[in-house]
Amino acid sequence: MPIETEKIDEVVQNATQTVQDVAQKVGQGFQDAVQNVTETTEDAVSVPDISDQGELTQRDKGMAMLAYVLFFVPLLTGDATRSSFVKYHTNQGTILFIAGAIYSIIFSIIQSVLGLMVAASFFSSPFLGLLLTGLLSLLSILGLIPIGFAILGIINAANGVEKPLPIIGDFTVIK
Repeated sequence: MPIETEKIDEVVQNATQTVQDVAQKVGQGFQDAVQNVTETTEDAVSVPDISDQGELTQRDKGMAMLAYVLFFVPLLTGDATRSSFVKYHTNQGTILFIAGAIYSIIFSIIQSVLGLMVAASFFSSPFLGLLLTGLLSLLSILGLIPIGFAILGIINAANGVEKPLPIIGDFTVIK
């Protein structure tokens, strides 16, 4: 079944506008918070200059932003092979997906073990149960880190910047 380019362009344009609106509202505060984390790695990692690639189209920016939510869409539509900007952000989105899956599995196992410990400890020591419950709550909050990285990547894509994500941005799976 062929993909209709006009429908893709319309969907991408609508998604681009919506994501840009959200990114502008959420972005500034989140970028300030993440800036403190990335300042130390920014000196060691150079940010590629995309000025020699010409003007980025709305479709390029839209596909690059979409890559952080559904990394496979730019691969299926061929945009990742057509534009190095989209390819860069598709790679970042794919790495984020892989890292997020691994992160989820590890934290699910840890939370399951802690959950059993909490249940068992309430019978022997209620204070230990409360302490473990607090640790379990902290781990739940840490589960939001991949979402924060996705928001940061979407903001970078919306601004037309090829900036690697903190911690995981130096890996490459799409060549």
